[in-house]
Amino acid sequence: MFRKFPIHRKLISINKRATAHGHSDTFNERHDWNSLLSSNRSLVVGEYSKVFYPHADDYVRYLEDYAEHLKRISPKESIQFSTEVTHVTRTPNTDQYLNVYTRSVKEQDEDVEQQQQQEEETMTTCHHLIWATGLQPKGLDWLEEGKDLEGVEFYDQVDGTNERYFNESVALIGAGK
Repeated sequence: MFRKFPIHRKLISINKRATAHGHSDTFNERHDWNSLLSSNRSLVVGEYSKVFYPHADDYVRYLEDYAEHLKRISPKESIQFSTEVTHVTRTPNTDQYLNVYTRSVKEQDEDVEQQQQQEEETMTTCHHLIWATGLQPKGLDWLEEGKDLEGVEFYDQVDGTNERYFNESVALIGAGK
């Protein structure tokens, strides 16, 4: 997502690299809006960019390094990327475990919109599941119908450097597209 968005290629949250002397690490973490929590003090966005509003490419590098760090410190195969959850069930005869059925999704070309090759389904059993559902909220299917209306543009088609929006009224609808 951050390889393409935001289209103007700048993050809109500030890169708060310092909060003044004497504050705890916890205090500093609460004021760093871009970094993910980590015990590795080098994994903060301030180490990747000194700019007040960082470039999205710097954030991509940061996220890639963070993912590599997680893979290194986690038990083998406990973290999976590019994986689609197909369904979740409780284990038979108990409510203590969840069976999570997944399949790997490989992107063949990052420039081509989500060409995906799907592989065989696998099952993992766990106690807890955190399921990140992605960007597209449910219930905005009607937005697709408006794509043929004059004046309606999707965010991924907007040229962020174009002056045509200058001094114009613009409505933005957040739909994760």
